[in-house]
Amino acid sequence: MDRNLNIELFDMVQYPFKPEKYRQYRNTFLQDITVGFNFKPSTEGKTELNAHFNDYLQSYFGVENSGDITSADCNITKKDFSLSFDFSDHSAVVRLSGKDYVRFSETVLPHVFKLRSFFNKVVKVEEIDKMGIRKLNVFNIKGNGSEPIDPMDVMQSLFSQEMMANLSADNLDEQEQTIPNMKKCVFKVADSSVTIRTALLPPSRPNDQFHHLLLDTLGELQPADGIKIEEIPEKLMDFNKMMFDCYHWCVNEGVKNVMQQEDINKQVKQ
Repeated sequence: MDRNLNIELFDMVQYPFKPEKYRQYRNTFLQDITVGFNFKPSTEGKTELNAHFNDYLQSYFGVENSGDITSADCNITKKDFSLSFDFSDHSAVVRLSGKDYVRFSETVLPHVFKLRSFFNKVVKVEEIDKMGIRKLNVFNIKGNGSEPIDPMDVMQSLFSQEMMANLSADNLDEQEQTIPNMKKCVFKVADSSVTIRTALLPPSRPNDQFHHLLLDTLGELQPADGIKIEEIPEKLMDFNKMMFDCYHWCVNEGVKNVMQQEDINKQVKQ
């Protein structure tokens, strides 16, 4: 049997997400996407590390490092908050706004490539311990104004029966338990995992009529022997495809149909 086919079949058996044909949607509910990397703390001395980091920031972002990367994260954010980077001596994170997202290879990978010099010349690591992709989708829900919105009714109207059958509030950690109506499910396969969280949040402002249903998906890969720096782009692309399959497993056909419409007001009436 072909090795790639064998891997695909293995993944199909382990994860409940069936492979989906890739397509670009005219509309999405994607709020933001985060790609993060964790690695062993740099062995460079503090002075040398900050000097290398300052050279890196000037080369790629045109700014100077005014802090200490060994004691606190350094954040670089665009004025419109559409893109941000967080750096430390053991992690690097890229966050992008969903409104600017086109496809992973075009929108995310170019920013990940900027991290190569950070890995190679600043923290000087040859491999990372863990990487993750997190996608946050937000559905705006407008009630009829006369009755309170039932979170379960909203979830059942947007999510698949398969996802609903796996959601639970029994597996929430202490922090998650403070968020009203939150439920989650977790799947683990070998050295990877996918965590799906959802919650219906009340209006964020006094005069806001809309509730917000969150669909927060986090995929993490942490192989025992690490991930070589040169392997990151290909592994990210493969992992993002699995996250694409995961999203399609979560939502029902009604949501997918809305995403294919010519133009939508991204609100869902309840």
